[in-house]
Amino acid sequence: MNKRVLAVGKSRRVLSKLASALTQAGFDARWTNDPATASQRFHPGDVDLVAFGRGVSSEDRRRLQADFSNGNPAMLFVDGLAPRSPRCSSRRSRARSRPSPGRHRSWSGSPPVTARSPSASATTATSR
Repeated sequence: MNKRVLAVGKSRRVLSKLASALTQAGFDARWTNDPATASQRFHPGDVDLVAFGRGVSSEDRRRLQADFSNGNPAMLFVDGLAPRSPRCSSRRSRARSRPSPGRHRSWSGSPPVTARSPSASATTATSR
């Protein structure tokens, strides 16, 4: 098998970085962020593997797999799930931990501890 890869997805930035990394690793990598026209823009004989990103619909995947397989029966397909960035993941975690509007967060166990001001009845040592 040759090393000709076509990455199909939605994010230009992610696809460009992926193609650059693959090229540096010795692959002939191309990409498109337009799954609807990928089979018209790229010839199946010029590609050995098609990698689909998470932004490609299942209908587009099925259609592209059929189109490319007809022109190249040895074609390989990969569903690549791009990792989420830590920043995006932390935002989702915070959003999930917030109470829904109109609902109050219930506390399990003892109520939360709050800071207290010094008691007015506290005595201070004075010198005589």
